[in-house]
Amino acid sequence: DPILQPAALLRGYISHRLTRERQVLECLAAGITTADAIVDRLYAATADALKPAARQNVLAHLRKLEEDGGVEFAGDHWHLRSA
Repeated sequence: DPILQPAALLRGYISHRLTRERQVLECLAAGITTADAIVDRLYAATADALKPAARQNVLAHLRKLEEDGGVEFAGDHWHLRSA
């Protein structure tokens, strides 16, 4: 079907992505530092079959945050970067 209000749809997508990014940062601040543990927290109600896609989504957020300079990866763990 045609998208009749594309700007509103895109705003919704952007809002959802920013909310998820904030949730990932909150997990890191709470000491949840692996992608799998973040997935367990943020996608607890998600079917197991969809968890690999959720993990890829979390990793994409973490890599974006790393590129922005807000987080770093050390060993097997992600951490908020010290100011």
